[in-house]
Amino acid sequence: MASLLYNNYVAISTSWVVGLGGIIGNISIIFAIVIHNQKVNRRIFARSISSQSSRLAMIFKSRTFKILLLNLAISDLLGAIYLITIGVAELYHRNVVYSAWSNESIYYNSSYVHVYWQRSPVCYLARCCNILASLQSIFVTTLIATDRYLNVAYPHSNKRFTPKRTVMLVIIGWFTSASITIMFSIYAYITENQSFDMRFHFYNLCTYDNIGIYFIRIHVFTIAIVAFILYLYIVSMYILIIYKLIQYRRNSEVRLYYPSPIQRKLIRLAILISLTNFLVWFPAIGVGVAAFTYYNGILKVKLVFDVTSTLIFIFQANCIINPIIFWLSISNWL
Repeated sequence: MASLLYNNYVAISTSWVVGLGGIIGNISIIFAIVIHNQKVNRRIFARSISSQSSRLAMIFKSRTFKILLLNLAISDLLGAIYLITIGVAELYHRNVVYSAWSNESIYYNSSYVHVYWQRSPVCYLARCCNILASLQSIFVTTLIATDRYLNVAYPHSNKRFTPKRTVMLVIIGWFTSASITIMFSIYAYITENQSFDMRFHFYNLCTYDNIGIYFIRIHVFTIAIVAFILYLYIVSMYILIIYKLIQYRRNSEVRLYYPSPIQRKLIRLAILISLTNFLVWFPAIGVGVAAFTYYNGILKVKLVFDVTSTLIFIFQANCIINPIIFWLSISNWL
């Protein structure tokens, strides 16, 4: 019997609250977008639209954004599944006594629970959900910022995202994220810890490991830096969007390019998502840098372990924050 999270009730509460809320919230978004698309398709093709270009304009106006939003909801759903998996495993292993170790000391029985969990297929599944959700969420958020900028800066240009281009980019993102996820899962398998030492209990989180190995720390550090650079890119996109909007309002000659109310609402939604995501990403990015420079402290000190596990869980907090922002911002639009 053992607590996989060392009775860290902040982390335990986060896994359950954010996990359950994220599952409910993101499933509701997925259903809302799918149902709305079906209704829109019926309305569009029921109308007599004389021009093919006007037909495409009606479809493109919101469909590219909804494709990205749908994929963001799917990636957030995976993050919620990761959290609830850890929460359920924590509850389950509190009450498990393995017969092979039932006559041994509490220390050995507790240690065996940790080792059994780290080697279980469920832990590997949780790891895949965690890494895939993290990478794809960052990628889709970057695409959303780019899409909003192109719509504002080039409203009548072929440079904008079309549904076909958006789907292709999203598929590339899923493929790349899945490849990196598989790579880290293989790393975790071939570098599996065989020790009952307490310092290896960090891996109960089923995330990037074994960070005791240098080349894995290099990979984690690289991902953290790339994520930070992408966020700087996202911020620059929204700064340029605001600059363009100011130009459109001040110059009467280009005022006709000023986005419609629905487009402005989408821009506000995208900015809110990016801002809140950064607030939960930044601590986890710091953990990635710390894992590269001070990994022994993360592994050996219980207080650092508690803080690290909480920050890693908070990284997935966007899986419940994004649905809340979605329903508060554009529920009237769908």
